[in-house]
Amino acid sequence: MQSYNIFNNHPDTLLEAKADFLLLTCSGEPKREAEFLCQDPSLAPTSPSLALIIRAVANLTPMSALTFLELETEIPFDAKRNFIKGMEYGSTYELRGNYLLLTHNIQNSLKKARATIDLLTQENLQQSRFEALGKTAEPFFLFCAGFILEASRRFHIVLGGGFEMAAVLCIADALREEVLQRPKHKNITLATNSNDAADKSLAKILTTLSYTPHALYTPFDWSALEIPALSSANKGLTGMANIDVALAYAASHQLTETKLLNEIEVLYYTLY
Repeated sequence: MQSYNIFNNHPDTLLEAKADFLLLTCSGEPKREAEFLCQDPSLAPTSPSLALIIRAVANLTPMSALTFLELETEIPFDAKRNFIKGMEYGSTYELRGNYLLLTHNIQNSLKKARATIDLLTQENLQQSRFEALGKTAEPFFLFCAGFILEASRRFHIVLGGGFEMAAVLCIADALREEVLQRPKHKNITLATNSNDAADKSLAKILTTLSYTPHALYTPFDWSALEIPALSSANKGLTGMANIDVALAYAASHQLTETKLLNEIEVLYYTLY
């Protein structure tokens, strides 16, 4: 397996070291995937899930910690309050490994990510950014933006997810003057997938930031899976777990695609 830089398609990688894995979930949504990944590997998701890939990676390239954090659901939500909560959590998170893999399994967030990015490119907002974001963004975007603002001062963070995490970076960057602080960008990496990387608009969005972030993608050949139910990421697998950081982590530890595919199949036959 090999990761590639999103800007020039040259081979790239994460640090070859143990990392913590933190999964953000939303209250009111099923937690079976999160519990399977972070608490009880025998607690299989109801149907074959993307979480199988993350669990397979964790089995083959152990992580220093696997945890999930359930975020409160508030409708409407207070954008500034969520942002501050993220800052507080980022300032107190106790890292066990060398860096953090941060991802999410929150549904239907892509449309709001694009809307958030569009909002922040407007020159003449008629209200404060926090007020506008409260009407447009996902609550977890604000939480993540606050989190990386504080946590990036202490350790490296790999954000899992293309446009969703690009929206997070845009928020943190846009609010830097309001909070008089900016993320330590050398401690931030965006990990995405081949499809998002092929959409040139993602790289273009990242270049609008006040810095150029480290960003990479890791291809994965789904067709090589010999289990029909798992042969397509869009057809056979359900669930919301974002696998981008897990694939990048696997590649950084020289895990081969064949070995990972075999582990996925073993998990599938064991659990189902």
